[in-house]
Amino acid sequence: MLPLASNCALSTGLFCVLMPATFLVMIPVTAVLEKRRLRRARARFLEGRLAQSDAAFLSQSDVSADQAVFFLAARRAMAGLSGVPPEMIHPGDTWRTLMNLQWDSGYIEDIIFALERELNTRLPMAYPTDDRLPFAVYVSKLAMVLQQASEANENCDFGYPVL
Repeated sequence: MLPLASNCALSTGLFCVLMPATFLVMIPVTAVLEKRRLRRARARFLEGRLAQSDAAFLSQSDVSADQAVFFLAARRAMAGLSGVPPEMIHPGDTWRTLMNLQWDSGYIEDIIFALERELNTRLPMAYPTDDRLPFAVYVSKLAMVLQQASEANENCDFGYPVL
């Protein structure tokens, strides 16, 4: 019981009013603090960083020609989520560093959904979850999972006649 009133109904009523009021104040304060955190994180990330062309990115990532589209799509998707130009994302950037550039420090699923939109395909739910990996290593593991899932789907026989 709240010490503000001796009447239980009054205490419960005050509690029911104060809790939503507290949340209504917390939401804009949290949003302002998160915007400030993002602005500072992006400034630190971009400070002294040179833009890297797609060709240099692919060369440094040691990517085969058939994976280039996937890697560049992942780079664009991460850039869109992180609020930085794609040229500023380098292969050696850690996954966690890039996710810290996102609202609420991002989630691994965000890049999966963004890649699905970018490539107009579905990615399997079995994707790497280690956020300490460099970006290029993570994307190569993700490409491997996608390729394995594609091969598994091609080899599946669902018992339906082929028309």
